[in-house]
Amino acid sequence: MSEASLVQIHDLHFAHGQRVIFDGVDIDIRRGGITAIMGPSGTGKTTLLRLIGG
Repeated sequence: MSEASLVQIHDLHFAHGQRVIFDGVDIDIRRGGITAIMGPSGTGKTTLLRLIGG
C-alpha cells in the first residue's frame, strides 16, 4: 500500500452461493480524497463496504 492510499484492493473475488458478486475488482481509495460508491439497488455496494470494513 502506498503512503497516499487508505485502501487498496486487487483482484477481489466474492460470491454468495452460486451468485458472483465481484469478479476481479481493483480499487485504490486515496487518503484525503472523496470517493463515491454508486450503482443500482442490488449491485453490491453494501457488500463491498462490509468486505472493506471486515
